[in-house]
Amino acid sequence: MCDNIPGLINKQRQLCRQHPKVMQAIGAGIKNWIGECQHQFRNHRWNCNTMAREHNLFGRLLHRS
Repeated sequence: MCDNIPGLINKQRQLCRQHPKVMQAIGAGIKNWIGECQHQFRNHRWNCNTMAREHNLFGRLLHRS
């Protein structure tokens, strides 16, 4: 999992490997956040949609992990 996250430096990759449960919790939290964001902004132009081809919720705005 840690080797597939683009943009991580070696120290970040090492922390990821040392704490896999934390990384799983972060991933679950992000999924929950996206669901809540989409619910809260469902009637707005920007409603937190993620596109299948995008690997990143913020598109090209965020280039670093």
